[in-house]
Amino acid sequence: MPDAMVLVLEDGFTVFGERGGLATQASGEVVINTCMAGYQEVLSDPSYAGQMVVMTYPLIGNYGATPDFQESGRPWARALITRQLSSFHQHWRTQQSLADWLDGYGVPILTGCDTRRLARHLRGTGAQRAIIGPRDELPALLDRVRPVIVGARSVAGNDYFTYDLTLAPGARRFEESVVSVLTTAAFSAALDLLLEVGPEVIEERVLDLSQRLAQGLASCGCEIVEPWPRSRAESSGIVSFRKPGTKPQTVLRDLSAAHVIARIHKDFVRLSPHFYNTDEEVDRVLDVLAPERVAR
Repeated sequence: MPDAMVLVLEDGFTVFGERGGLATQASGEVVINTCMAGYQEVLSDPSYAGQMVVMTYPLIGNYGATPDFQESGRPWARALITRQLSSFHQHWRTQQSLADWLDGYGVPILTGCDTRRLARHLRGTGAQRAIIGPRDELPALLDRVRPVIVGARSVAGNDYFTYDLTLAPGARRFEESVVSVLTTAAFSAALDLLLEVGPEVIEERVLDLSQRLAQGLASCGCEIVEPWPRSRAESSGIVSFRKPGTKPQTVLRDLSAAHVIARIHKDFVRLSPHFYNTDEEVDRVLDVLAPERVAR
């Protein structure tokens, strides 16, 4: 009987399944693909590098694998997640099964899982980082996949701008991450801004906006997860909150409709103002989250 496996998202959402190939461990960003065919082209497309692909079509692998169908010389996806991995493969050009092809590169397959439930969850939260592993290691996987804690007592030193980011013993971090061209470009732009205006100015502005946001959320009846006010040394600029009686997915949907970027973690929503945001933009967020605006 195949080994029991589990997919754990960074917000704690779990999907159970079973091992479809030889490999059992993978981590990366989980993304959705709705193609009915072309699974080998998807898995070998370099644009999926560092990502674990959820195929929403329920049967994958029925025509096997062949170099003729590849977009590149190897699979780039970190894992394949599917409802059912076909037990047979038949095509006049096929050379091996899909599982054998992925096994040759150490790419795990999670099969027998509820991809519809997973896709509906990701539709509400957006792409998330996640990890795949044996089901009996679930507690350890949950601990590994929790996002970085940045702020009070996460970094051993007191100076965040010396690039000496030695983590404190109680801090958590991802073991692996995905770096894209866009991420690199954004970091370069942020570094240029940091050098131009100075870290003190940026820090002061971000914390002012965060405090304005936290106070406004509290006045709207939201529960602030990390208590405010607090000292600047203990602040990270991230405001985490719950909207009583409202699912975080609903809050995220309304914020997304207003072009506000937010993330869900566990059962609360996280917002992080940036240096270039304005007071008016913070007020617009508060208007979106006003009690009469958020549907239950």
